[in-house]
Amino acid sequence: MTKEKITKAEVENAAKLAMLRFDEKETERFRSYLAKILQYMENLNELDTGGVEPASHALDMRARLREDKAAAKSESAAEGAPESADGFFSVPRVVE
Repeated sequence: MTKEKITKAEVENAAKLAMLRFDEKETERFRSYLAKILQYMENLNELDTGGVEPASHALDMRARLREDKAAAKSESAAEGAPESADGFFSVPRVVE
């Protein structure tokens, strides 16, 4: 018999840390789920990733920046505000 990848005690400890309560059936079900996840991770560890650059995201997430240009003041934003002054939002003072 092979050693279990995750034990019942480990599931119970994780549940305690997460402030969850599981009955016996739920504990076994989560033990099975976690064991499958660990097995999948072992499968991933078998892949040759020597030539793969580390990434923080699966997609190409380069910032699409536009040139910062000053634009004319828009009166339309403050038009719907309950109170406005000179095209700006007017809010009550909260700091003395």
